[in-house]
Amino acid sequence: MRKLSGWDLGDVIGEYRAFAEPKVRDCDVAYLRSCEPAHFSNLFRQASLPFRTVRFLRAAIFAVVMLVVWAVSSPRLVTDKLMELSESELLSEE
Repeated sequence: MRKLSGWDLGDVIGEYRAFAEPKVRDCDVAYLRSCEPAHFSNLFRQASLPFRTVRFLRAAIFAVVMLVVWAVSSPRLVTDKLMELSESELLSEE
């Protein structure tokens, strides 16, 4: 994070050593030296709005379709279950 903020490499490594003093590892220092902020240039880039809009619309349409399917099938399931219960009551009375 310090390298992304524009800190000098020596200051970055010095801060790492100060906070990791009992367990300073050479592989971590090597990583700090080899890490280039240019690799993270696209990390904070804004995603294109049309892509996000299309994706949202697709998800919204899917949600609406699923709600319609649920609303249509739910009464049928309840009706079928009531029919089963009434049939079993009729059979038990006989």
